[in-house]
Amino acid sequence: MIHRILVPLDGSSLAETSLASALAVSSAFDAELIVHRVVENGRQPAPISNGMHWRFLRAEALAYLNRVKDRCTRHCRTCEVVVSDGDPAEEILQCGREHNVDLIVLSTHGRGYKAPFRLGNTVQQVISAAGVSVMIVPVQMSAPKAATDAVFRRILVPLDGSRRAEWALCLAGTIAATHGSTLHVVHVVPVPEMARRFPPTSEEEELCRQVVQHNRKATREYLDEIESRFEGEQLHVHSHLLVSPQIAKTIQQVVEEQHIDLLVGCAHGHTGGGEWLYGGIAGSLIAHATVPLLIFQDLQYEARKTGPCEELTEERLLERAP
Repeated sequence: MIHRILVPLDGSSLAETSLASALAVSSAFDAELIVHRVVENGRQPAPISNGMHWRFLRAEALAYLNRVKDRCTRHCRTCEVVVSDGDPAEEILQCGREHNVDLIVLSTHGRGYKAPFRLGNTVQQVISAAGVSVMIVPVQMSAPKAATDAVFRRILVPLDGSRRAEWALCLAGTIAATHGSTLHVVHVVPVPEMARRFPPTSEEEELCRQVVQHNRKATREYLDEIESRFEGEQLHVHSHLLVSPQIAKTIQQVVEEQHIDLLVGCAHGHTGGGEWLYGGIAGSLIAHATVPLLIFQDLQYEARKTGPCEELTEERLLERAP
């Protein structure tokens, strides 16, 4: 469940790309919005003790956020403004902890945009240390008619048969129902890897084919069961069953072919543990997604600091669902 959303801004139009997506999620969960701006230490002239200039920068940042708040309050339950000064990534993370946010929404770049890089430096730092769900909005995407317009019409959720992925599906269903979106689910059946120095024998190829065929049949039954859950809920659900050795790349192909507006997943799948912040598929999607990507964090921040976390049980998943 999403109760409080943090949207870091730096005053640039690129950073504001994230606002429409944040408001769309906020309206789905009736969540509070916090817009945050950091007055960077590097923007202060030497000597740093120039208090007049520092006060001017803070006043400028506050005035900017209040203008953003005026635009957002018509679309969300409440909007709070926060100004801090220091290192951007550290202040964003600190603000998230102090306000107990459930989601941080970031555009891929801000005022320091550098075209060859997929993610800006601050965004990379926040993602790598955030203890909560994150949403990444590419600045290259076509801008909506207004900075507060909802943009989700087709939502894709990758599934792997785990309870964690189904938890993300439940939350994505809430967003889809709110905005009248079509919900797409995709399950990519992996091709078993034959790790050896020589090409596989005909017997090994047949064994691989049988494994894929067995998993494909089981997955089809699983996806049919998933679709049946949404019957009678006035929600359009389409399932996609594919076979590929490259799961993340295949998911991205579905995004392009189906003209997906939002990609929703869980930080970990059925093989995930607490040692890494993101599983392999989530990490690949973060690095390569071309549409807004919402990654729900299934592991609590406090638990990750102390060691591996246990698998989410069905009861715990139900407690955290909308």
